[in-house]
Amino acid sequence: NLANVLGPVFYLFEPNTERKHKLHLGTIWENGQEKPIELEKLPENLYVLATMNTADKSLAVVDFALRRRFAWVTLYPHKLDINKYPKFDTVLFEKVDELFSRYATDEELNLQPGQSYFMDETKRCDNIKFGLMPLMKEYFAEGFLLSAKEEFAQLFTSYTDTYMYK
Repeated sequence: NLANVLGPVFYLFEPNTERKHKLHLGTIWENGQEKPIELEKLPENLYVLATMNTADKSLAVVDFALRRRFAWVTLYPHKLDINKYPKFDTVLFEKVDELFSRYATDEELNLQPGQSYFMDETKRCDNIKFGLMPLMKEYFAEGFLLSAKEEFAQLFTSYTDTYMYK
C-alpha cells in the first residue's frame, strides 16, 4: 500500500494546501546530534517520476487518494528508430502491433509486449520461442486476446519450427 509506505509524506503531495504546522518525518544524525526532519511542504525543485507496468499482475490498483496527487500518462510500445537501434526487429514488431491493434480491447492494449522483445532481429526465433510465445500463452490461458490466438500461432510458426500449442 503506497499510501502507507509514504506515511505522512503522502499529504505533502497535495497541491495548494496550507499547513499550520510542520510534519515530523523522523530524525537524522548531523554533527553527532539527532535532529528532527520536519517539512511543511515539498521543495519546489523536487520532481517525482514513477513508472508501473500495467501488465504486471502483482501490482495492486493505485488508490484514488494517491492517483489525484499525480499526473498520469500511459505509454504504449512503439517502433524504435532504426538509425539509433539498427538491430530492432521492425518487421516482427509491426506484425505483433497490428494484431494487438486489431484484436485487443482497451484493457488488453496494456498487455502489448514492449520494445525489449524486439531489440535484436538476428535473434528473432529465440525472441519468439523464449519471450513472445510464453507470454502470449500466458495471456491466452488468462482469457486475454482469445480472438487473436490462431493468428499469433500462425505468425510465430512462420518464423520458428515450433507450433505454439505443443
